[in-house]
Amino acid sequence: MNNVNEISIKVNSFFTNLKENNCIQTPSILYTYGKHFNIFGNEKDIIVDINTILNDINDSKNEFKNIIILDSSFNPPTVAHIKLLTETFSFYCEKLLSGNINNNEFSNPNFLLLITNNNVDKKLVGANLSQRLQMMEIVSNNLHKEIIKIANEKFQSLKNQLNNINILVGLTNVGRFIDKVIALKQYIPKAKPAFIMGYDTITRFFMEKYYIGLNMKEVLDGFFLESNIICADRIMYNESNKDNTKDNNELNHFITEGPAKSYQNKIFILNNWLNDNVICKVSSSEARNILKENYNDQEKLQVFLPKEIISFILYENLYI
Repeated sequence: MNNVNEISIKVNSFFTNLKENNCIQTPSILYTYGKHFNIFGNEKDIIVDINTILNDINDSKNEFKNIIILDSSFNPPTVAHIKLLTETFSFYCEKLLSGNINNNEFSNPNFLLLITNNNVDKKLVGANLSQRLQMMEIVSNNLHKEIIKIANEKFQSLKNQLNNINILVGLTNVGRFIDKVIALKQYIPKAKPAFIMGYDTITRFFMEKYYIGLNMKEVLDGFFLESNIICADRIMYNESNKDNTKDNNELNHFITEGPAKSYQNKIFILNNWLNDNVICKVSSSEARNILKENYNDQEKLQVFLPKEIISFILYENLYI
């Protein structure tokens, strides 16, 4: 893995080059870390060279270069981030097993952990950009282990469709999803991105105020022509089953009868991904609150954060 200083050099160089070339508004992406592995293969076959990983994705025989993207602030990454990624992986595997769809659209998924900073001069609250990218590397390594575990326990029958998996960590200078697709395609021209979004994000995605000066329908048509959305409601667990039904009904109505209706076949819902009375309450903001209240409360922190993230936070003296 990189260290924070090495990441800082890469990040500063990235934004310096954008400024010097008057491209600060041009959709761009910097990959800071990557991991290539075969789910059912030998651990010695792991590759971490980013150029090799990008070439592997582009050279894939699958016509769909499937990229699952989790775009977040990662301040800090929590066990819920990892849960969301692993549930999405399981969702793709189950789609392959169903046999009722075009398998290419879900086979050999790759992952991109993405963070946005469209103003390098803006001071971030909490961890700085390089520290967050370092924590994203830690998450990618945890995800690697979890994917292998899940695949070997539940999806051995998919060996021919789940060969090589790539996980990338990246930084982009643009905030809009339509611009992130442009940035992604700089290095992966035939990328088929699937953005993981919570309910709040997907509702904002369809708000007209974010498309001022643009033909919203044309923009959305172009986006969904080559992209999907994986929608996960933020709160999926309630003490009352009635409340759960209400949450799911609102989400389903938004997609099937509301603003997203025209694109419902490009939006996939992760039902009950947080159907757990502990992990559903996990958030980055709550983790930061715990750290401020009692920095050494390891038992409580481990409910919210992977142990490797806790160790990094303590080492860097973050969120004090």
